[in-house]
Amino acid sequence: MTIKFGTKFSELQIDEFISEIYNYIKSGKTDKIYFDLTEIEWISNQGLVLFTGVLKYLIEKDISFEVIFIEKGISTLRIPERVAKVIIQLWEIYGIYKVIPDYEYRKYFGIDIDTIISLKNNFGINYTSPELFGNYGITPFVCLNFIEKYDEAIVRHELNEYHRLNSALIDLVNEKKCAHPFLSNLFGDIISKEVYENFLEHAGNSFFNTQNDFAFFSLSLKGSLNEERNISSLIQKLLENNFSTEELPNTKSFFYNTKTNKYKNFNYISYS
Repeated sequence: MTIKFGTKFSELQIDEFISEIYNYIKSGKTDKIYFDLTEIEWISNQGLVLFTGVLKYLIEKDISFEVIFIEKGISTLRIPERVAKVIIQLWEIYGIYKVIPDYEYRKYFGIDIDTIISLKNNFGINYTSPELFGNYGITPFVCLNFIEKYDEAIVRHELNEYHRLNSALIDLVNEKKCAHPFLSNLFGDIISKEVYENFLEHAGNSFFNTQNDFAFFSLSLKGSLNEERNISSLIQKLLENNFSTEELPNTKSFFYNTKTNKYKNFNYISYS
């Protein structure tokens, strides 16, 4: 079975994706799953966390799959620069390779660190900020374990890595001259602890039927469009296009100002 990704994978595309996975697993089929990402140009934070989680569960269930970043037989010299950037960011910054056991990257991804080095050399790409993803900030995913018997000390220990990412995002938010209450140390601690404990209390059997349960956290900051470089009408067209190709219709009130009849050009944080 092949699941073909378009140029974007965001909230608007998630339903169809998870339905294909669900139907495949319910059918009891055993043929290999191919995730074709050769045309991908942008993935939302929510899409990344979901996709990573699915890969983790497929590995747990020993279901054969391969993520196709580059068409077989195609030289890295022929990869569009924008696609090359996505591949490098997914690998080096988001750390998608971490879900693969025993360093079998070629088996599951068809690429490895040598491919990444080649792409970086071809396009002169060198990301110096490890917490950034393209033109918006994103922290690497965090896999949190399911713990049957836990107390406050254990929960806080599990959340250490999450708080490190939270601290990195604080720096990014300050750089963008914006703020968010979830990022304050006290409130951020309370929210993340509540979310994780809620997972621990309500985790149950899913249709994946695996021996282990996991929770995944990721944070991102999506920046506003540069108003100095773009005229207002162009920004509105870009914002409208981004909303129509990425977001669910019932979330429009978050992105659209009904008083000005314009899409909001603002920084916002995505918690997944």
